[in-house]
Amino acid sequence: MTMMKKHRKGWIALILAVATVILVYFMPRDNRHHYSYEENRPWSYSLLTAPFDVTIYRDSATVRQMIDSVDRTMVPIFRRDPDVPARIENALVGADSLSLRLRQRVARTVKELYGRGVVETATAMAITRGELPEVKFQKDNEYVTYSTGAFISQRDAYALIDSLYGNGEEHRALSAMGLAQLLQANVVEDKEATGMYRESLIQPIVAGIGVIQKGERIIAQGDIVTPQLYQILKTYEQTLDKMSNNDRTRTNYTLAGQAMFVVVVLAMLYFFTLFYYPRRLRDPKELLGLMLLVVGFFVFSVGMRHAFRSGMYIVPLAIMPIVISVFYDTRTAFFAYVMEVVLCSVLTTYTLEYVFVEIVAGTAVLFSMRELSRRSELLRSAAIAFLAYVIAYVGVELMTAGTIGSITWKLIGFFAVNALLISFAYILIFVYEKLFGMVSVVTLVELSDINNPQLRELSQECPGTFQHSMAVSNLATEAARKIGANVQLVRAGALYHDIGKIDNPAFFTENQHGVNPHDALTPLQLSLIHI
Repeated sequence: MTMMKKHRKGWIALILAVATVILVYFMPRDNRHHYSYEENRPWSYSLLTAPFDVTIYRDSATVRQMIDSVDRTMVPIFRRDPDVPARIENALVGADSLSLRLRQRVARTVKELYGRGVVETATAMAITRGELPEVKFQKDNEYVTYSTGAFISQRDAYALIDSLYGNGEEHRALSAMGLAQLLQANVVEDKEATGMYRESLIQPIVAGIGVIQKGERIIAQGDIVTPQLYQILKTYEQTLDKMSNNDRTRTNYTLAGQAMFVVVVLAMLYFFTLFYYPRRLRDPKELLGLMLLVVGFFVFSVGMRHAFRSGMYIVPLAIMPIVISVFYDTRTAFFAYVMEVVLCSVLTTYTLEYVFVEIVAGTAVLFSMRELSRRSELLRSAAIAFLAYVIAYVGVELMTAGTIGSITWKLIGFFAVNALLISFAYILIFVYEKLFGMVSVVTLVELSDINNPQLRELSQECPGTFQHSMAVSNLATEAARKIGANVQLVRAGALYHDIGKIDNPAFFTENQHGVNPHDALTPLQLSLIHI
């Protein structure tokens, strides 16, 4: 017995330790010094002054707009390749098949075309579409702008030469020397120079535009967080993060604090179970199931936090008290839910708002659901959760901001998605039941259905026993309802308490019709039957 107890305690310790490690691992470490704030909302903290020089940058939206403007209006850098016409000239000199007169005429035409500028087909198409009216060339360490109207494509250059000297013998001679292959673009984009030029234009945009000196005011309580102030606060926090990352001791303290936070929350949940429901700790599977819910919803919340702004409100945390109340009880469901909300609150921007809204919604769900015996009850609970979310959120916003304009209507949509996900709690209940071998109210309702194959067989084979079981079930159900016991469990137990009589229904009085088979048996046979 002692060995079993030690073995059980070992499993419990392992479950709690693994849960702690996972939760700490997913804890955010990007807001250790951060305040909770959003654009166009009032600053809820006291006066904030700069503990060091804080560089002022443009807000991200403005920077993005200015960079987009640079990309739209920037003129790319091109260069001329003098080797291309030189190669053609050398080829003409060595072309013995061409007459001297033809070589001179072709050379003049090539010189004229390359003086204008021969470009690649893609560049020529961009010019035709009006996307490249001008280009820049570097001259004496300066960039000079040129119009692209005189440029000609490789294809058009060859077609022009071919039209001028493309008759008979001359055409064959030009084709033989491979003029089409030699006519390459001599005006091409200098991508490296273009990139450097772009960087030179962007650098002043992303650079600082001012400095808040050490000791100067950044923001005071009640001030509206404008886009510029928002950017200043972000810069301030990023600077703090860099300073902390360079301080290994501070990082270790942060990690230790998070571990202590998680340990305290899980310890509270463990001791609550130990004091009020110690029998549940006899089977580590029950604690494992509870920890899986706690860890699972936390990890899901982390994912939503990174996926959406305010995505935490999409997470259907209210499913957790529904599932726990189905397999445990309402008190455990509420306490575990509160602990989960406390854990998830470290992921949010507005902690107080989040905790209040989630607790209101979870409590509303618990109050609205007595027994999850019908799907309509779950839909009703989801609708009540949505209303609770909206009322609690709007109330907090009006209280803190003092204007209806501060309400983020996108969050209302998140609440609707949350309620929709709550309506799918049946799926999680089914998985939980099969995974941990527990019996839910839903299963008890299914077992209590008189159309269940076992009960239908009992009514056919043992009609008297079936009527007796129905009568016992009705009496026991009413008694359980009066004393506050588990009605569904009592009903199912009463219906199946005589299910074994199916094997020999005629040997029981309620199923006999004037004939008792015991009368035809010897005492020895009767003793063997009873044995």
